[in-house]
Amino acid sequence: MKIEISKFNGFCFGVKAAVEKADKTLNKENRLYSYGEIIHNKDVVDRLGKRGMVVVDDIPETNDAQLLIRAHGVGKHVLERLRENNIEVIDATCVKVKKIHKIVEEYKNKGYDIIITGDKNHPEVLGILGWCGNDAAVIESPEELLELKLDSHKKYCMVSQTTFNTDTFRKIENAINANNIQNIEIYNTICDATRKRQEACVELASRSDVMLIIGGKNSSNTKKLYELSREVCPNTFLIENYKEIPYNYIDKNTIVGVSAGASAPDWIIEEVINMLENLNNNMNEQVEKNEDNQAENGTMRDLFENYGGVSYIRTGERVKGTVIYVSPDAISVNINYKSDGIITRDEYSLSDVQDLTKEVKEGDEIEAQVLKIADQDGNVV
Repeated sequence: MKIEISKFNGFCFGVKAAVEKADKTLNKENRLYSYGEIIHNKDVVDRLGKRGMVVVDDIPETNDAQLLIRAHGVGKHVLERLRENNIEVIDATCVKVKKIHKIVEEYKNKGYDIIITGDKNHPEVLGILGWCGNDAAVIESPEELLELKLDSHKKYCMVSQTTFNTDTFRKIENAINANNIQNIEIYNTICDATRKRQEACVELASRSDVMLIIGGKNSSNTKKLYELSREVCPNTFLIENYKEIPYNYIDKNTIVGVSAGASAPDWIIEEVINMLENLNNNMNEQVEKNEDNQAENGTMRDLFENYGGVSYIRTGERVKGTVIYVSPDAISVNINYKSDGIITRDEYSLSDVQDLTKEVKEGDEIEAQVLKIADQDGNVV
């Protein structure tokens, strides 16, 4: 096995600063509020929670502890309410996010309509909206831009979520130029670290047999890395820690690429690398002892079982997995096998379910029965 690590990995500057501020505060205090999860990574949130961090989704009723604003930032109205309630704030808003706040506030005051490229439900975007009176269009594609039917008599200012897909932003810019839209000020506010991480991930994925993307499953930037990687390396897996390594897809000849989103701390990345290196060392030792391929295959099976992999899946077997994607009509499940499991709406329940997104969400644990080892796309059904 060959293990290659992406050049740009792990905590970005903003996230690292926020976590360090939380650590420093909890070294002195036994309680600290966080306005939303400080980072989209369950392991990190749990670790800080054990030390006294309490995640809140609204202004605390009491000012018995300091409140940390995460790197995503918050709207202007939230800061005003915190001041009114005399709550001491530790502001860990990323400086690059603050720059976006300043841009949209300034242009809104000048009479411009604001356009934001990003996920309308992402906390960073919600915070940006709060600096332009919650009056902005949020788009994710060139098609959505054109659907706005921009008025040639108005002025527009476009900014971006810092972790937005760089290629998609470029396509939106191209659509603006192709349609000769001139009454718009464009600010590419995608973080340079995001761009470098995405480019390095794709480059590594293009020459890897298996790609591991480490990070929180609800992390926007980690999901984007996963999507970009999967376009060039179909055997891409999004994992939160070493326990989710898809051992069944790795053998002694596999080139394994490793990248990590901004929600992955160094210690989790190191655990994954160490586990892969240990597996590789054991593979090499066992292969040296084998006298023929049959013995080698038996050894590989033992290795997978020892490392927690699912060695074999049979039709009719019940398996457990984690939901990694949900659409109204189908669920994709990571079952720690070489292919993901697919559950269609008709197969999900005997009752009449119209929309699976209302029944399950990403990250849910689910148990299902295997109907077919592989469909036409190679998925387990």
